[in-house]
This record gives sequence, C-alpha cells and structure tokens, in this order.
Amino acid sequence: MNKQNGEVIRDIDLTRYKYSNYSNILLINNGQPVFVASCGPETIRVWNLETGETLNEFPTEGEISAAKLSPDQQFLLAGSGNIGILWNLKTGKVQQRFCSPIRIRTVEFNDDGSRFLTIGSGEFWYTPRVIVWETATVFPLLSIPRTALDADFVNDEILLNYPQGKVELWPLDRHEKAPPKEKWPTYQSSTDNRWWVTRNHWRLHVDSTQKTISLHGPLPDSPTIEIPTQTSLFAAAYHLPLAFSPSGRWLLTGKSGWGNPGQPSAIWDLKLGELKYHLKNIDYGSFHPTEDKVLLRDNELRIMDLTSGEVLQSLQREKGDSYFEGAFTSAQFSKAGKHVLISVGDWYDGNGGGILIWNLQTGKIERDYARSSKAVIYAGWNSDESKIVAALTPGNDGSAGIDEIRVIDARTGGSLQTRMFPDSGIGVGGVNPSGNLITATSYKLIRNKLPANGSTMQYTTSLLAIDDLEQHRADLPGQHLFWNRNGSIAGYIPSRGKLSFFDLEENETLYSRATSLSKWPGVLFHPGQLLIAGSPGPPRQSVETVSDSVGFEQTLTGDLEAELFLFYGSDDWLIKTKSGFVNGSPGGLRRATSRVPGTLQVSYGADFTDSITRPQAVGKALTQSLADDLNLKAELRKLPQHDIPNLAPTSKAKPQKYDDPTKRLKEISEQLKAAGAKIKQAQFSGITYVHLEGHPVTDDLIKQLRWAGNIDRLYLAETGITDQQLDEIGILKDVKRMSLWGNPITDAGLSELTAMWSLEVLDIHDTRITAAGLNQLRMLPDLKTLIIPANINVNELAPLKTQRPDLELLLR
Repeated sequence: MNKQNGEVIRDIDLTRYKYSNYSNILLINNGQPVFVASCGPETIRVWNLETGETLNEFPTEGEISAAKLSPDQQFLLAGSGNIGILWNLKTGKVQQRFCSPIRIRTVEFNDDGSRFLTIGSGEFWYTPRVIVWETATVFPLLSIPRTALDADFVNDEILLNYPQGKVELWPLDRHEKAPPKEKWPTYQSSTDNRWWVTRNHWRLHVDSTQKTISLHGPLPDSPTIEIPTQTSLFAAAYHLPLAFSPSGRWLLTGKSGWGNPGQPSAIWDLKLGELKYHLKNIDYGSFHPTEDKVLLRDNELRIMDLTSGEVLQSLQREKGDSYFEGAFTSAQFSKAGKHVLISVGDWYDGNGGGILIWNLQTGKIERDYARSSKAVIYAGWNSDESKIVAALTPGNDGSAGIDEIRVIDARTGGSLQTRMFPDSGIGVGGVNPSGNLITATSYKLIRNKLPANGSTMQYTTSLLAIDDLEQHRADLPGQHLFWNRNGSIAGYIPSRGKLSFFDLEENETLYSRATSLSKWPGVLFHPGQLLIAGSPGPPRQSVETVSDSVGFEQTLTGDLEAELFLFYGSDDWLIKTKSGFVNGSPGGLRRATSRVPGTLQVSYGADFTDSITRPQAVGKALTQSLADDLNLKAELRKLPQHDIPNLAPTSKAKPQKYDDPTKRLKEISEQLKAAGAKIKQAQFSGITYVHLEGHPVTDDLIKQLRWAGNIDRLYLAETGITDQQLDEIGILKDVKRMSLWGNPITDAGLSELTAMWSLEVLDIHDTRITAAGLNQLRMLPDLKTLIIPANINVNELAPLKTQRPDLELLLR
C-alpha cells in the first residue's frame, strides 16, 4: 500500500501457501520493488512488487526471526534462532550459513552491502549482543560486548542504542574482550521508564513517573523533541460505566472489581455536561428511584446525597455481625426506594455468605436471612419483589464461579427453586428490567487441533426464567448482556468489534453492527436508548501512558459520540464530543489542544480552548433520547445489514518443530552408534559427547549432529570429513573441544568454523591448512588451545596472536 495516498500497489495472495497465516516476516526495502514474506518454518519467498512475479522461494530451517535485503538486491539475509543464512538472490542458493552466539533478533547491512551486523539476546545473558560480519566471507570482523536494543552502521562506526536510552558510536577497529560473567553489566527494565527504538533508529522515551514523552534522534548529538503530554492522550485513567439514573441524567463511573487502590471514580451530570463529584475506588453503585441519592460501594456501602455530596447513611461490617465475614457483593434499591437488597460472601476462604435487607428509614438491617455455607455473589428482586434470585459460589479459591442459582421467598426466606451447575461454575449477570429473567454465562475450553495454538475460551449466555430457572430463549454468544429501558432488547458483543441486538419477544437477533467498545463487562444502554456507554477499544495495560475513557456510541450508527476522561494523580476531568465541543476542569481543559496535521506542533491557546468549551452542547450530546413516537425495535429493523470485519484473533496454523523430540533423539543415537560412534547423553541436554574418530562419516550423519542435543565434545579425526561437510559443523553452538586431525580439510573448510563461539580446544594437525586459515579463528572468544601442523610458521600467525595473546599453540 502507498502510505501517502492509501492506494493498493500490489495484492499478493498468501493463502495458497501452507502456514500462510503464520507469516512472521513481512519485508519491503525502501526504494526497492521487492517484497519478502516467510510462511511458517518451511519457506521464505521473494516477489517483485512491480509485476507480482515470484522471484525466489528458499527453504528455511526453522522460523525466521529477522530478515533484510542487501542494498544491491544481491543477497537476502535471515536469522533463525542463532543460525544466520545468506541467500544469493541471483542463483537462488545458500551463499553461506553461520552461527551467532546469540538468538538473532535483528539484522542490518551497511550502505554498500559489504558488511552486516546481527543483534539479539544470548542464550546466556553475558554473551556478546552485537556481531559485525563481512558479507563476502561471512567472517566475524567485530564482537561488541554490549547489551544493545538496536544497532546500525554510521559510516565506519556502529551506532549502539542501549536499554537505558544512551547511544554510542563504536569504531570498527575497536576490539574489547567481553568481561567475565560476574562483571557483565545488567539493567532493570521498568514499565514506568521505557525506551523504544524505531525502525529508522529514533528513540522514544516514556517516563510515566514524570509524565513525559520525548523523541530522540539516532545520533548522540541529535536533537531531542519533547512531545506534549498535557493532552487527553496521556495518563487518562481506566474507568467503566457502572450505572445510569432512571432518567439518564446521572452516570456513575468507576473501576472494575479488581482495580488498583486510588482508582478514580466519578458521578457525572450528563444534562449539564459536567463532572459532579470526583470519587475513589467505587466499583458498584445504584441510583435511587427519585434520583436524589446514589448507593456506592467500595469497602463499605454508603448512600450519598446528589445535591450536597454528603453521606446520608453507611453500612459497615462489624465483628459480631452475622455478615462480618466476606464482602458486600451486590446492592440495589427497592422500587419504592425504602430498602436496599444486599448480598454478601467470602469467595476466597469459603466462610459462606447471605442476603440482607437494609431498611433506610431505620438505618438498620431489617432481615438477615438465607444464610449459606456458600458465598452469595449476586442477589436481585423479581418484578413484584416477592422473590429474590441469588447466585452462589463455593467460595474457596477466589474464582467466584457460580455453581448454584437459588430462588427464595422474600417474605420467609424459604427456598422455592434451585438449579445446580458444573463444578467449573458459570458467570451470572443481573435480573432484566422486567424482573423475570436472569442471565447465566457458561464457558468451554476449545482445544485447537494443533497443540502449538493452545486453547480458545468460548462463552455462551443463556436467559433463565426466575419462576423455574429454565431456559426459554436462544443461547447468545458472549458473556455480557445489557438491556434497553423496558427490557425488550438485549445488547451483546459476540466477538471483538461486533455488537448485536437481541429481540426478546421474537427470540432472534435483530441487527448487528461494528463497534469500538470492549466486549468485557461495563456496557450499558443509556435510558434514552440512542446511546450506549462502554470502554472504547480492547482492555489496556495500566502503564498510565495510554488514553482510556468511557465512550458513548450512537446506538443505531456506532459513531463515537463522546468520551469522558479522568486522569491519574489529579481531580482533572474532560469531556470531548464528536462535534468538537468540550467541557472540563481547568486542568482538563488545558488538555484540549490543537495540532498541525503531520507535525508535533501543539497549541495550548486559551482562546482556542474557550471557543470550543460549550457545556450546553456537551450536555445535549450526552442525553440524546429516542423520540416518544419512535420504537427502538422498529428503528433497528430499518437499518441495512453490513459486513462486519472480524477483529477477533484467529488461531495460527503454527506447526510443531518436530512431532516427537524423544523419538527423534533415539533415532539419531541409533544412527550414530551404527556408524561406530561412542556417545554420552544427559537427561535434559540430549547427546553431549560424540567420538567418531577412525570411522567414515556421511553427509546425512553430519547433518543429524545439529539436532542431537548440546554436544560439547566432538571428535571427528580420521573420518574423511571434507570442507563442504564442515558447513554443518560450524553451526554447532555448544562444542568446546573438537578434533579434526587426519582429514583432507583446507583453509576453505576452516573458514566454516570462524563462528563456533564456545570452542576452547581445536586439534587440526595433519591437515592441509595454512597460517592464513588459522588467522581466521582470531575472533573466537573462548579459544584456549590450538593444535596445528608442525610445518606452520608461527611468525605468520601475528593476527591470531595479537587478538588472542593467551592462546596456547601446540605444533604436532
């Protein structure tokens, strides 16, 4: 796609390839008409973007973690685990394979393609992280013993980006020995202070503690750009809609049941378009039928006057009370507003629960009945308040899974009806506005055919009649229903990005449309029926650097009509509407900024803020109502159905690397023994010792060594191994001691061993190697002893001895 105008340049169909939905590398080089994609662990493909023609298909040896095209389009470089592969795009063949001391995460070419570098995290945290290689020979030129997030070539230097945000230019002729394990520098990553590096090597710094964001150029002397954070896009608190008042004038927002202490909550006067009261830690509430009071729950229950903000009454648990153990799990006013129905329970320690009736005129508990050994998670009245339906959990593991729904007589407390559910439990929503149904959500763990794909949770919600606790409506996908004012229509989100409306009378889904609201609990119909409140977007991580809000969507169109913002660490608030008008506290209004499109220039002008601050327009947007002569069901039926993009994550056909590793190891062991090898095995490391000296080897046998385990002793003297076969030996990352004497190998074969980073002792006497070949081993960091032919002139080994002054040379 052309990112300037959005036009599609080329459409390449990947679905015809195996594992096409597991494409973990999609690569386009700037200014080059080439597209690269890897599909699973088997193939990497190259296309010509101008013609759509497939240029090359290369078999891979595992999942590709990084890839890059050389500037002249002659080579494709890719990393798979700690193995690097350089393909020749013109011949379609592997130019060279090499072993990196680290798992390759990033690869980069220099400007003329004569060198490349690899970056990654090592198997051992103290191994070098950046290696510079010569492209023509794939010889390691430089090992930089630093932990780097990112690196790139800048002329004849390497630009290093460190995790703490510092940068350094490292000359190509600067060689340092890696420090010992105990002295290797470490760092602590923190969600409060993070650095990211962009593809063009700029650095983005987010400091959540100081509430700053800055963008730093790639070089040490590059300018720093401070990005404005006093906007609604920074440190906006996560809060959910909890309850509307009957007329829709008031809205309570707060945290989910597991929010952090100090989580902002609020009561909003939607008619006036403003925040009325700023609260903390409210996770449940209900408005009085007369709308002059509100019931709030945090660690206690309290009733607050909406006019004055004063707490009129509160209910606390005291030792000696029968309901002392556990928490208040739900609470709601009676229709007359004189009583509150309360459920209590302890769903962690299994101390039981019960149901209470709180008399607001006396301020005392009027009824304490239906005591149970189980915790009561929810209690609600039926339509005439003669019955109470309760959801119970065993309450011994904190999961709060409901295994029983019970209907009791509100007058006597006697049980009228009970229905049990499987041990894993279900979820229960509230009673519908008509007072005759309760929602019950079950879940099923769907295991994917391929074990590598894990499992998927499938939720189904049923509507149970309170009279007999039987299902009389169709099952609905999803786990949360919300009702319109009279209970004739239930909204639900069956999958991410899709909202549906269910007709209770016709027992069918009326209409579905796209939505930006999260599918998790916290979605409510506004009593006016033209708006739906929820949390826009998927649930976010709480790092205080993203924008969270309560959003209002148009019921019929799905347009995001308005957003309500609270902010961490202050009492600031802001309301933004689709029309561009806002209202907020002084601090909140300072976050209403204007920006020049395509730039970071932000205006805080008071004149601009004043011109868009319209409380009356905001209030009008938040209290839209369906006209009295219109019917929501009829309006939904008029809407045309549209295709809705499926935003739910799809299972990837991710294959197993091999079917049975134990079986494979056994087969390799038998193959080695049949060839005359002596081997040793460890329980968790596979084969660690292979002695094949004096026995001929085949290409297939040598290839199997890569999958045999962590071989650290490998003896291949007098086996007839050739230069070509050493290509398979050079990628064995764990070998420490190796013998190759008595074989027809030359300097060309020795070049395959230049990246055996663990090698300590190598015996290559009685071979055809020269001093020039031996000098290629100078970059091996752990090489201690080298046994070489007696005819070698040690004076010609100056490059090797300069780089490895402690190396022991034994002529034989």
